[in-house]
Amino acid sequence: MTTTTEPQVTWGDSFTIEPDDGRGFIVLAQRSATSFELRSSIRFNGDTGLTRLGISDDAIGRLRRVDAAELTETDLASIPPPFRWWMNTYGIHTPAALIHDRYIGSPDGLPEGVTEQHIDRYFRFMLRDLGVRFARRWLMWSAVALRTRCMSGGLRRLTLALWVLVSLVGTALLVASIATGSTWGIAAGLLLPLPTSLLWGRQAGAGIISAYIGLPWLLLPSLIAAVFGIAYLVVEAILSSIFDSEPDAVRASTVDPQPATAAPTAA
Repeated sequence: MTTTTEPQVTWGDSFTIEPDDGRGFIVLAQRSATSFELRSSIRFNGDTGLTRLGISDDAIGRLRRVDAAELTETDLASIPPPFRWWMNTYGIHTPAALIHDRYIGSPDGLPEGVTEQHIDRYFRFMLRDLGVRFARRWLMWSAVALRTRCMSGGLRRLTLALWVLVSLVGTALLVASIATGSTWGIAAGLLLPLPTSLLWGRQAGAGIISAYIGLPWLLLPSLIAAVFGIAYLVVEAILSSIFDSEPDAVRASTVDPQPATAAPTAA
C-alpha cells in the first residue's frame, strides 16, 4: 500500500495565497529559460516595518498584496549563479521576493510617500516573518539595497563605489596583517569600512554587514566559484563544438526505431 504525505504550507501564517487550495501553493508559468509569470495572488500578513516610518495605512495595504496580473515577468530572486551555493533563486524567501520584484522598478509607480528604499526594508521584514536567520536576511537586504543605490545614480552611486573600494582595501589589509602579525594593521583593517558604511545613510546597517560578512565570507568564495564556472563553460563549449556539430544526426541516432509495418497478404 502506497501512502502520500500532503505537502505542508511553507509560509505558515506569513502569507496568504489565492486561489487557496489549503496547501499554500504559488502557481507560476514559465515564460522562458529564466523568467516566470505569476498566476497566484499573494498577500503578506505580518509587520511591514513601514508604519514606524510614517507610511500611510492605505499605502501599506496596497504594498501587502500582489495579484497575478501585476507580475507578468519575474526571475524570482535575482541571485547571480556564483552565489547560488549560498542562496538559490527560490526557497522559503519566494513570496517575499515576488512582492519585492513587483514594486521595485514598478511601471505604475509606488504609493505616495513610498520609495524603493522602503521596499527594500519591507523585503527584510518579510524575510524575518518567514524565519530567515538574521545574518542571511540582512545580507539579502544588503544585496537589494546595493542594487537600489547603484540604480539611483549620481552621488549615491559614487559613495557606493567609494564604499566598495575602501571595504576591499580593508579586507586586503586585514588578511595581510593577520599573515604578518601586525596588530595595528588588523585594527585598521577592521575599522576601515566603518566610516564609508555611514555613507549609506539610513541603510548604514547594510553597508556594515556587507563589509564585514558579505565581502570576506560570500564574495571571495563566489569569485572562486565563478572562476571554476567559467572554466567549465569553456570545456563545455569545446566538447559541444566536437560532438554537437551535427545535431540532427545525433538526434536521429538516439530515436528509437519505428516498428516495421507488415505488408498486407492475400487471403
